[in-house]
Amino acid sequence: MESDLTDMLTLPVKVADHYKFSVIFFTLGFFLTCWFFLYIVNFTKSDRKLSREILLSLFASIYLGLGAFFLALSLGVNI
Repeated sequence: MESDLTDMLTLPVKVADHYKFSVIFFTLGFFLTCWFFLYIVNFTKSDRKLSREILLSLFASIYLGLGAFFLALSLGVNI
């Protein structure tokens, strides 16, 4: 019975790796945000595609959100 309970309570990501994941996800999110900004600035309105804009902004927000999540975990905030 106890082994089943401890198997359920194990963390999928080690606590020591939370900071690494936050840096990785923030870096990816920042890169995609910069790419989105450059895409908006460099292309004319008629050359832009809405699907590309949505995908870039979606993935940038996901990675930035994951970075914030792992940063909070690495600082000891229980989420």
